[in-house]
Amino acid sequence: MNAPAGLTRSQFKVLRFIEGYILEHGNSPSIADIAAGTGRRYKGSTYDHVQQLVRRGFITVVPGRARSIALVGANVFTIPLPAGLADVARTIAHCTGVTPEAVIVEAVRDRLTSLRSASVARETKLPRATVPAVASDPGRRDTSSPGRPA
Repeated sequence: MNAPAGLTRSQFKVLRFIEGYILEHGNSPSIADIAAGTGRRYKGSTYDHVQQLVRRGFITVVPGRARSIALVGANVFTIPLPAGLADVARTIAHCTGVTPEAVIVEAVRDRLTSLRSASVARETKLPRATVPAVASDPGRRDTSSPGRPA
């Protein structure tokens, strides 16, 4: 594939690596990851290419934040959020120095991880003693044990 107008082959190679890394890992690569992934020996030249991509509008970077590279306009779709959720996402983003989109992506990723963990726990036959009992009445203690009928 040919490089878009205004990009050198090296810059295009860095851009393609960033796109692939984000798709594969779900987060942005570090400068060291980009250098290694594009066959560069020095992180300084890689950093220069990243800065050129920022100047030309292909990516954004939050200064002073690790792994904050985001693609501009690629794979972007919108989902309307309830006003309260959008406000919370903006507040968290402002406090943490990331975009509101990154806040939502991280929340969804955390939820998927917990769902996968719960799914694995349900499929695994664990001994009853390892699974804490939950009483429906907070004042009630569960007095049953694996060796004694309830």
